[in-house]
Amino acid sequence: MTRIRIMACPVGRMTLALLAALAMYSPLAYGATKQQNMSVQSQVTVNCSFQSTPSLNFLSYDPNGVNSTLPLDQTALLQISCTRGATTTIGIDNGTHTGQAPIGTRALADGNKYLGYDLYQDSVRTTLWTNAGAGLYNYTSTSSLPATISIYGRVFPSQNVPSGIYTDTLVVTINY
Repeated sequence: MTRIRIMACPVGRMTLALLAALAMYSPLAYGATKQQNMSVQSQVTVNCSFQSTPSLNFLSYDPNGVNSTLPLDQTALLQISCTRGATTTIGIDNGTHTGQAPIGTRALADGNKYLGYDLYQDSVRTTLWTNAGAGLYNYTSTSSLPATISIYGRVFPSQNVPSGIYTDTLVVTINY
């Protein structure tokens, strides 16, 4: 006669023990439960940054040719990004040669020689771009993606200046 020996499976015993332990710690094993709401928040602050360094190159000014009667116009592009919904103003100061412009409010300089120019908010060059008051450019961000803003420059005609390389440095400020 052959004997068959049946042994209890150790895995089965461990599974039962594990299930019994979990049942003791489940919410149903306790007599009561309490719940409470937990507040979660995050503050999104307004932030703006420059995405590029603007540069305005008027190229060649010809006081004896076309610029004896016509201004020299060029456009620079300013790229910024701000938190969506941010209401900002953008100002541009008068540059490093304040008060030296023979015409206009800004001056390009070559040593002690000056060439007058200005910057505008609009393509027809009627709204002067400054660093205060009505000359500030108003901008409201519609997304946090970079936005491109045009800066319209004009060197005025009929300036009797000698040849040279005339330069200026301006400070652009985002107020938010």
